[in-house]
Amino acid sequence: SSSLKYKKLDALSYEELKSFVKSNNISQIYHLAAILSAKGEKDPMKTWNLNMNSLFNVLELGKNRLVDKIFWPSSISVFGINSGKVNTKQNSVKDPTTVYGISKLAGERWCEYYNMVYGTDVRSVRFPGIISGTSMPSGGTSDYAPEMLYYAIRKQTYHCYVNSDRQLPFITMPDAIQAIFNIMNRDKAQLKQNVYNITSFNP
Repeated sequence: SSSLKYKKLDALSYEELKSFVKSNNISQIYHLAAILSAKGEKDPMKTWNLNMNSLFNVLELGKNRLVDKIFWPSSISVFGINSGKVNTKQNSVKDPTTVYGISKLAGERWCEYYNMVYGTDVRSVRFPGIISGTSMPSGGTSDYAPEMLYYAIRKQTYHCYVNSDRQLPFITMPDAIQAIFNIMNRDKAQLKQNVYNITSFNP
């Protein structure tokens, strides 16, 4: 929205968001705003405040029945060194090591709480690294994959910070959008939980 475009998300009050939602007859919110993992480590408290406060504002809209459905993306960053590495299970150990991962794990629990206690319809998937051939990386730990492509296009040398024997899960932007579409268009009764693991390929 042009009226909210230049306002910092962590400074946006619940009342401002509520007013905007009501005046524009918004029935669903896709809450994608966050400071990602690599960038988030440069200012942990700013990352925590933006990632969590913006989520609470949206959850409160759902609690108060001002919107019908909420999509909020989680991340594989909720997992850590003690999590399963192959076909990671939904309930595998979660021990995040970044403030981004910590905020996503806390967000998952809050989304579950609002769903269980207030009946808020909030849905989520744990995205792997999302890559695009048309937009530049924006501060995630998986940025090295698209960065390789962009450096190659510019005929520049790229020094990768990930060992050559490592595998990380990725998903392309169109597939990520399709995953959001799929979960948001399911009947709520078909969903067994609030958040689902997804992946696509592992270069």
